[in-house]
Amino acid sequence: TLAGPAPVGGVQVVFLSTDQTIAATPASISIPEGQTSGTFTVSALGTALTVPNTLRVYASDRTVSQSQSLTITPLVRLTAVTGATVEGGFSSYGTLSLNIPAQAGGALVSLTSGNPALVTVPATVLLQQGYPNAGYTIATAPVTVPTMVPVTASWNGDTFAAQVSLSPAPVVSISSLAVSPVVGGQSFTGYLTMNTFPRAAEGAVITLSSSDSSVKIPATVTVLKGAFSTTFAGTTSITGSIKNVSITASYNGSSVVSNLQVNPIPLVTILTADYNTSTKIFKVTANTSYANSVLTFGTDPKLGPLANMQIELGVWTGATILATAPTQATVWNSNGGQATIPVVVKTTATGGGGGGGGAASTTFKLTIVTAGKGTVATTCSGGTACSSPYQSGTSVTLTATPAVGSPWTGWSGACSGTATTCTVAMTKDTSVTATFK
Repeated sequence: TLAGPAPVGGVQVVFLSTDQTIAATPASISIPEGQTSGTFTVSALGTALTVPNTLRVYASDRTVSQSQSLTITPLVRLTAVTGATVEGGFSSYGTLSLNIPAQAGGALVSLTSGNPALVTVPATVLLQQGYPNAGYTIATAPVTVPTMVPVTASWNGDTFAAQVSLSPAPVVSISSLAVSPVVGGQSFTGYLTMNTFPRAAEGAVITLSSSDSSVKIPATVTVLKGAFSTTFAGTTSITGSIKNVSITASYNGSSVVSNLQVNPIPLVTILTADYNTSTKIFKVTANTSYANSVLTFGTDPKLGPLANMQIELGVWTGATILATAPTQATVWNSNGGQATIPVVVKTTATGGGGGGGGAASTTFKLTIVTAGKGTVATTCSGGTACSSPYQSGTSVTLTATPAVGSPWTGWSGACSGTATTCTVAMTKDTSVTATFK
């Protein structure tokens, strides 16, 4: 705009852009004689802009110049929408993308589903200022066959579509049924695993049956919605011989069978029961007919066990120190069997006079292994320190002391349990392991 009408011959106006990377310098214009204004065009460049940028445009009639600021705002375009592949009935996510981050006020994108009964999306999604992407939720309904549903996104004149691929739920079936051998009269636990989790609110109701009425199990058991497995409890009756019982689990037209072995109450056989009057050692060895057992030993069956037994060279063995000789030895099986026999009392023989012979002397080695950080001290009769080898019949007390920050775990080998002290009767070469964390 001129200050007054253009003189004879008109006025030539030239222009200058201060940043020609985002706006080219406009072409000059002529304002005709008698006119006070003219128009010109500014071509915006700056396609790489991600935020608004301001420059100045100068105009001059070669005697006077004026300038005006010009702000170039980036052109934000919707460039993509993604769908999802999901099992019908479950939710998923899609994404919306712009060519550059959204500007002030954000970008409010409209969404529509090609089949709202199967796929539901929000009506609009706001991409916040400064962000080029945003996610949106996709809710779906169950389908019986693979189904494609389009989702359309629109904003600022741009429209894009993507597909939501729905798959039907897999057929739920029993994958496995497991039961472990049990002694008759005891209860047991069955373990059911499914190939996938039930989708229905009521879960999967599994039908159970037993081939023998002496094995009682529930008629049904339910795998809850969203769960892959469950357990059930059963009971058995005492049997005189090994009995194999078929446990059947059925669901959705298929069945899985597992064999439950019901064993008779284990037979316990005491092989030896000795008491040495010199060493005060009471020692018992035994066998049992059922391997999945723990054996304990003691004296009078009415008094209960004194200690656990351990397997040594295939034989259950137990030993302890008693002040007086017991008359009976009893061994209990953790699964119900037991046996009692008289104790054989033995006295260590010593050499007689005349020949000048002395008492027979036998020594045994005690090997102590420590795992972790800690120490093990050994004491003998009277609490005095002693070390390997030891005379036969010596009673050695082991005391475990953990280092700071290395807690005590327990014994293994000739000792067992978690008490920090253990007594070993030296009747043979022996090994003990003390474990610290």
